[in-house]
Amino acid sequence: MATGARRQPLTGRAGAGPRSEVVAFAGVAVVARIGAGVGASVGAVLLALAGRRLLALPLPGGELARIAAATSLMAAAVVAFPGAHTTIGLFQSAVLGMAVYAAAAIALNVMGARELALFAVRTATRRLQPITSSANAD
Repeated sequence: MATGARRQPLTGRAGAGPRSEVVAFAGVAVVARIGAGVGASVGAVLLALAGRRLLALPLPGGELARIAAATSLMAAAVVAFPGAHTTIGLFQSAVLGMAVYAAAAIALNVMGARELALFAVRTATRRLQPITSSANAD
């Protein structure tokens, strides 16, 4: 090589470097994840349609609506709670979501939650009664 000659970049493109390759790789990774999500969704829908023809199972629309309502109430409560930026705030958000969903599930009687809660309360009060109480008499 002559003493005054300059080396050409190895990339062969003006202005391109390792940073553009990282950005391109990140773009491919994002597109791959979106494609995987779309593919899984399409597969689930096709499986549901084909499965309905092969084995027609009843779809409990009322139960699904109650579950969706309880989930919506839980999500609204968690989103309205401002403290999820710390570890303790995240724990508080999780406990709040659990409590709101449980209350909504009992109020809407999601999958028999009201009867289960009443049974648990009756059993607990029976166990807390003294032995001589008439509540324990069978």
